[in-house]
Amino acid sequence: MSTSRRTALFGLSRQQLRPVVERIAGEPLAAFGVRVEPQEWLHYGVRGDKAVVVFDWTARSGWTGSSRAFVKKQGDPVQVGGRPVEPRPVEAEHYRWLARHGAPIPRLYGALTVADPDEREILFVEHLAGVVTEGEPWAGLQSDADRFHRYLAAVARFSAIQPSGHDASPLPRPHRHFRHQMAGWERKLDALWRDAQDGRLGDELRQACADGGREQLRRLGARLRGAIGGMAQGLSAGDHEPFQSGWRESGEAVLFDLELVGFAPRFYDIAVTLGAPDDYCPRCRPGRELAEHYLAEYARFGGSRVPVEQLLAETRALWLAWTIGWIGYWHRPARDGRPDARRLLHRKLRCLLREAP
Repeated sequence: MSTSRRTALFGLSRQQLRPVVERIAGEPLAAFGVRVEPQEWLHYGVRGDKAVVVFDWTARSGWTGSSRAFVKKQGDPVQVGGRPVEPRPVEAEHYRWLARHGAPIPRLYGALTVADPDEREILFVEHLAGVVTEGEPWAGLQSDADRFHRYLAAVARFSAIQPSGHDASPLPRPHRHFRHQMAGWERKLDALWRDAQDGRLGDELRQACADGGREQLRRLGARLRGAIGGMAQGLSAGDHEPFQSGWRESGEAVLFDLELVGFAPRFYDIAVTLGAPDDYCPRCRPGRELAEHYLAEYARFGGSRVPVEQLLAETRALWLAWTIGWIGYWHRPARDGRPDARRLLHRKLRCLLREAP
């Protein structure tokens, strides 16, 4: 069989795939087959092309086997001011050094770099038994005590990693996604206010964006920037949200989508869940109890001991900042008339105004 023949997996040739399949099999192969399975979800990262593939092989020793893998091909880079938000290709290297530090991440089976037309990575990683498929505010995950506790433990273990030397030197401080989220607040809020008051976002948002609220949010933004500027830094997955997590067959929770790993406020990755007000997203346990569980896991894996009140205050400030930063993301679909985007924007805005001075 020709090794140059293209397969259904992103047009990769059998010659390109052979080293990856042999690493999965653990020995030289006499032959192997490639089966791409249909899938209806877009995870292991929001952007890029994804596929679930089954490799069937026969080893030179005569042994036969089969293994399923998740394959992700990088998409176009996010641009901010004409520059990519993330350097590339880097995700495979992040997987490798994080694995050396015992990070709770899927196993990396291999990686290829292709020109399409710019350099793009194709990652071959462990196929998980399940992933978080719901969207924000992740009420399903947070109402399931067992799964949410395992998820919190995974984030704590990841955030407690303290890379040094060669592993730490290339990591941005803070990472670009955090800088992007903390920038342009005034512009985003001004655009929202104009459209809301003009009636382009529906009656609820027009009423919510009444006179005075915009100035309240200006003061809130200034207070948040001051609080966040004084927070201790730690390792961050970059743009982590719960749908970038899943479970192995063993039940262990793992995190993925690691293009933007770098440093940020140490509780940045967990703020999207623990920092939200209880009435915004009801949880399986009281917020303080969940925060204590997270801190116990964080300390168990080498993180510093932090009072629970400090964690709660920092995650609330980071959640509010994250919410302001994402207003621009939800603004466009809300203006296009999507009712789910309008409802979510309204809920977020109510939370922000309630916290504003």
